[in-house]
Amino acid sequence: MNGRLPLQNPNDGFVEIYQRTGTDDSYAVAFGDVTGDGVDDGALVTECTSAEGAPYWAQTVQVYTVGAKYLGGVDLGHVTPNDDVVRELSIVDGKVEIHWLTPGPTDSKHDPRLRMVGSLRWDGTTMVLENVHKES
Repeated sequence: MNGRLPLQNPNDGFVEIYQRTGTDDSYAVAFGDVTGDGVDDGALVTECTSAEGAPYWAQTVQVYTVGAKYLGGVDLGHVTPNDDVVRELSIVDGKVEIHWLTPGPTDSKHDPRLRMVGSLRWDGTTMVLENVHKES
């Protein structure tokens, strides 16, 4: 409901679809064929906290197919330090392309500037993260 999972007590935290801040405030979602069946699938970025007012946890990218069937995803906090921010999400040539910012060695934890890129690929069973590297 409005990008947020229902039936959540806001005092316990929340999970919601990441809403970009800036010019359009759009939700971070992408559509395209990931499974190779000719039908569009969907990818979305989530963010969450453990309690209202608590710091945000790392963003995740989740992928779903027809009927809201979950295919898999990645918690960017397991790839790079927390406070990651997805800049761009798209589905290109059957892969979910993720561009994000993470804190570099001299960055403040809350001011990530190191540009990263990676992709999620459907292997027939699950989503596999590959080709993670710094953007040039």
